[in-house]
Amino acid sequence: MVFIGILVSAALLIASAAAFFSVYGLAQVFAGAFLSVVIMGIALEIGKLVAASFLYRYWDRISKALKAYLMAAVLALMAITSMGISGYLTAAYQTDTVGLRDGNAKLAAHTEELDRLIARKADMDRQISQLPADYVAARQKLMKSFEREYAEMTPRITFLQEEKSKLQAQKITTEAKVGPIVFISKVLGSETDDAIFWLIILIVCVFDPLAVALTLAANIAIADRASRKLSDAPVVEAATPEVTEVPASNVTTRDDIIQSTRRQALLERNHQQA
Repeated sequence: MVFIGILVSAALLIASAAAFFSVYGLAQVFAGAFLSVVIMGIALEIGKLVAASFLYRYWDRISKALKAYLMAAVLALMAITSMGISGYLTAAYQTDTVGLRDGNAKLAAHTEELDRLIARKADMDRQISQLPADYVAARQKLMKSFEREYAEMTPRITFLQEEKSKLQAQKITTEAKVGPIVFISKVLGSETDDAIFWLIILIVCVFDPLAVALTLAANIAIADRASRKLSDAPVVEAATPEVTEVPASNVTTRDDIIQSTRRQALLERNHQQA
């Protein structure tokens, strides 16, 4: 009985979790009717488990048409639940990684611009240094032509270096939050998006089907316990009345019965008078 309770509790827990993730995921898809989708999703999740239990208990007593419809409904609801769970997990993954992607994009842009500016500054310095020392006028003229560009470039390089440092610090913090995702992708040797896609597929293939399977297992366990209790009950034989056979020689006629009744009445009268 304890194991049956654990089995039922596990089935309800997994089914409830699957229903929560599925309903929340579907409600995000149809955000304009959030409450309506929640109510509809809860009702369908309950109906799915009840339909699965009904199919198991009354399989031999229902028509083929009802069997086919209920089986199709259960499978369709399992697919809907799985899609809702997939949507929920995908949204959670995108929420966790959108900051990382945005930071990486900004960091790459800042790094590219910083490298370009540093290379340009180095090129200007090289052009000035290549002039002979006695070319003072030419050097001054070249430096003056670069003066405005220098004035704009120097603070920009400083700003980009500071922003790059901030973005690198934010990247470390964000990667710490999504570290397991990055680790899984490295283990699988694939891109992060591909690794998460297959991980979500595995979760979806196990989550709701396991809830339905445990619901059927609970029904099987309950039915098995009931049958064992019935078979272990002591058998009480009904008492049968004993039938006394009357010998053929003792069969009385109507006259004998009348005479016997008269004698019995006479004996009772004498007994009362005495």
